[in-house]
Amino acid sequence: MKRVMITGGPGSGKSTLAIKLADKSGLPLYHMDHIHYRPGWDPRSNEEKDILTHEIHMKDQRRQHPSPFSGSTSRSNNPSLYF
Repeated sequence: MKRVMITGGPGSGKSTLAIKLADKSGLPLYHMDHIHYRPGWDPRSNEEKDILTHEIHMKDQRRQHPSPFSGSTSRSNNPSLYF
């Protein structure tokens, strides 16, 4: 397993499931609402969303393809959780 994406309607328990799964599995958790909105549900611009999305992808890339100098040789042990 490399990634998990949880989808569902409002109030369906996506956040609860994602938090529990992240706690149990140790997967990093990326909240999509944090990309789309600032605190207070203030929508972000497309430019802001692009920057945040790029930062997440870079973190995920580093987890999926660690440096040969990091001491880790396993790429499959670096999954991610998105919701």
